[in-house]
Amino acid sequence: MQNILIIEPDPAIRKIAIQSLQGSNLFFFEAENSETALANIPQNHIHLCLLDGSLEGEDALELVVQIKKKAPQVPLIIMQGIGEEGAESFLDAGALKVIAKPFNLNELKESVAEGLSRAPAWVETKDESLPVKKPFPFKLTVGLLLGLTFLGAAGYGGYRYYQNSKIIPIQIFVLPYEHLAGITLNGEEVWTVDWFNQSIYRHAQDPILSQQKDYKNENWHPTGIAFDGKNIWTLNSWAKKLSRHANDAGLSTDLELPSVGTDPSGLYYDGESFWQCDAGQSKIYRFKVADNKIEVLTSFNSPGQKPIGVYRQANDLWTLDSRTGLIYRHQIDKHFSVSEVYSLPEELSQETISCFTGDKTTFWLGAEKSRKIYQVHPKNLKLVATN
Repeated sequence: MQNILIIEPDPAIRKIAIQSLQGSNLFFFEAENSETALANIPQNHIHLCLLDGSLEGEDALELVVQIKKKAPQVPLIIMQGIGEEGAESFLDAGALKVIAKPFNLNELKESVAEGLSRAPAWVETKDESLPVKKPFPFKLTVGLLLGLTFLGAAGYGGYRYYQNSKIIPIQIFVLPYEHLAGITLNGEEVWTVDWFNQSIYRHAQDPILSQQKDYKNENWHPTGIAFDGKNIWTLNSWAKKLSRHANDAGLSTDLELPSVGTDPSGLYYDGESFWQCDAGQSKIYRFKVADNKIEVLTSFNSPGQKPIGVYRQANDLWTLDSRTGLIYRHQIDKHFSVSEVYSLPEELSQETISCFTGDKTTFWLGAEKSRKIYQVHPKNLKLVATN
């Protein structure tokens, strides 16, 4: 077993690094600052450090010097933002390598493999005075391996575009109900579902997202919603059903079919076919409904453990993992390769996202606990990994 310490203030970057490197013989520790990092190294027998080269509010170069004094044989890999200076100073201080951030996932894995090949056989030290971060165990998933194995080339042009473009204000709408589990757009309307209150809500797409009507049925437990241009469709993860509703006064149900997967949620219609998440099995399905039957066209393992929303835009597919808050951009190819990974804006960093969709220019994200819907422009996202 080899221990890796990730020293990075941004939790999203720590998460994607752990996801990228996870393996049966690796164990991960996290540190947000130099104090916690210096405590971790001797107490947890760290074999390699990944260090943020900017380390907000602290001197990362000085931390390299301190680590080398405490554990001179531990390899250090510096993650440095594009265009930042000081790479030679880190190398002169004893760092093994400096890589760009947002990092290229293949380069990250190769650099860590090189560093671990030089990892020390640990000798105990006596410096145990500071608190230690608990280890971050991460379960290996086939979906993540597939996503990382087939990562598409994207380069850093997107990083510069997103980071240097003017930030567009995030629109926030407060809802009068809780338990938001799904969202879809219907022209000038926004439709949502509340699984606990067994309700479907229709809102005007105005500055306050005015509620126009609510539909309630004791047989509904909706966990996903989509509009096909004519009818409203909902998912029910309790009954494991896909239902079609006529767009009439009572939103009457005129078709029910067994749903795909074990924990259906995150329904989306792209004009040709449906996309659906399965949060229980960490899968994404694409299917169509013909002759009152579901035909599964394809499925793939989600790179995130708990996918709860899908949105397709031209040749890109976007999925969101509720557990980490990371948004994955997939190519629509044989393997649905992940080309880029984004974290949410700071305003949403403490939210648990419960639903996700998009329109031609923005993403719509629902937060169940705070009863809020956020309308977020892609420029507000932070690119944390690419290939």
